[in-house]
Amino acid sequence: MLSITRRVDYAMVAIGHLCIVRGDLVSSREIAALYTMPPGLLSNVLKDLSRAGLVRSVRGTKGGYQLAMEPAEITARAVFEALQGPLQIAKCTGEVGGQASCQTWSCCPVKHAVGQMHERIWAVLEDINFADIVKHADAPALRKLEEEEIVR
Repeated sequence: MLSITRRVDYAMVAIGHLCIVRGDLVSSREIAALYTMPPGLLSNVLKDLSRAGLVRSVRGTKGGYQLAMEPAEITARAVFEALQGPLQIAKCTGEVGGQASCQTWSCCPVKHAVGQMHERIWAVLEDINFADIVKHADAPALRKLEEEEIVR
C-alpha cells in the first residue's frame, strides 16, 4: 500500500504552520503542543526538514524554526523526499529502480503502466505547494493563533 507516513504527515503540518506564522521563529515544542504531536518525533522531523533546506533552525533560548524559502517554492514532493527519500511504488520505478532491480522486467506486462502511475504521482506531489495548501487552512490551531493575533 502506498501511504504517507506519520513523519511526512507531521512535516506537512509543521511546514503549514510555519507558513501561517510567516517568518516568526517557532519551537518544535510549540508546534507539537498546538497540533498534539509527539514532541520528540516532531523534533526529529524538523531536523530532517532543516537538513533538506526546507526550514531554517535557529539555536538558543529564543531560537526555533522558520521557513527557509517561500511557501510557493516548497512542494509536497520536496517534503515527501526529505522524510522518506525517493518515491518507489514498485522495484522498477524511482531513482533506484529500473531494469536492473527487477527480475521480471523483460516479460512484465504492466511495467509501462506502473511507470506512468509513478510519474503521475510525482507530478501531483510536485504541483502541490504550500502557498496553495495554507490558502484553505482551517485548523483549530490557526483559529487560536488568530485569536491571539499571532497570525499576520
